[in-house]
Amino acid sequence: MELILDAHILGWYYQAHELEVLTPCTGSPVELFERLGRADIGVLDEGGQIEAEWRKQADSDWFDAWLSERFEVGDIIEVETHTCGALIKELVNKYGFPKAGKDRWYIRTASARAGGKAQLVAIVSEDLDFYEPKAKNGRGNREAILRQATGAVAKRLRKEGIDPRSAARHLVLASA
Repeated sequence: MELILDAHILGWYYQAHELEVLTPCTGSPVELFERLGRADIGVLDEGGQIEAEWRKQADSDWFDAWLSERFEVGDIIEVETHTCGALIKELVNKYGFPKAGKDRWYIRTASARAGGKAQLVAIVSEDLDFYEPKAKNGRGNREAILRQATGAVAKRLRKEGIDPRSAARHLVLASA
């Protein structure tokens, strides 16, 4: 399956794999990234927006070598994106998705790959903006939302062939 991986997931992978630090990730970020190239493919936008977000999460020397190797072996690919302005406008106006920020690039990239439901693409993130933005700041059960991948934004994205998933949910679904 093709995955759009949130920058925080990459940061947790770096912390767990390289620094051997425990992370708040719901599932093993190491296991998630070890699946790349075998069962999953990571997808970045050609414009480098997601890569720039990833880069902020790890040591630059490590990141440059790691990403170069991932591209070389084909675990991660870059794709052309489109703005999908109508979808993002709907998410902002109806469901409370942030008006500004880099999260739009995850949706743009996933939308370009889902191609109007030709294939299911996952956004692996533990950011409530991809599920139920109105549940942020303690106004919802974060753990339940991530475990079940519920919320208005998640439901709307699934209609586009984009499946928001926490790391734990992806690992469970992928092993089923």
